[in-house]
Amino acid sequence: MRQVKLVNEEVLSIDGNCVPFEQEVFTILNSMAVMVGTNGSQGGDAGHGSRTYIRLQNISGTDFSARAFGRMGSNYGNGGVEIVFAGDSELHVAIEMFQYIADTLKKQADRARECNVPVCAKWLLDNEE
Repeated sequence: MRQVKLVNEEVLSIDGNCVPFEQEVFTILNSMAVMVGTNGSQGGDAGHGSRTYIRLQNISGTDFSARAFGRMGSNYGNGGVEIVFAGDSELHVAIEMFQYIADTLKKQADRARECNVPVCAKWLLDNEE
C-alpha cells in the first residue's frame, strides 16, 4: 500500500514524492468531491516514475460503491478497481467528475508543473518516521 500524506492545501506526499493536486465539488442532486493530481512524467516506472492521485468522496446523497480486486480472481494484487454509480444524477455527476479528472491531469502533465519543492522537502524531513 502506498503512503499518501497531506503536506498542505496544494501538495501531497506519495511515497516521498511531492504531488501537486487540485480539488473540486460536483453537485446536481447529489454531491461528490474530487482530488486529483500528478507530478508529471519522471522518466521511469513505478520505482522512479511519476505519481498520479485520484480520490472520489461522497459529500451528500451519492449512491455509489467502489471495490479493488485482485488479479485473475485472486483477492491479492492490483488487478483493478471497479466503481458503480446508481441513479441519473449520479451518472451526470460522474461524467463531470471524470471530465475534470482528465482535464486536470492533462493540464498538469502538459505544463510539467513542479510542486513547491522547498515546502515539500522540509515537510518530508520534519516528518520522517
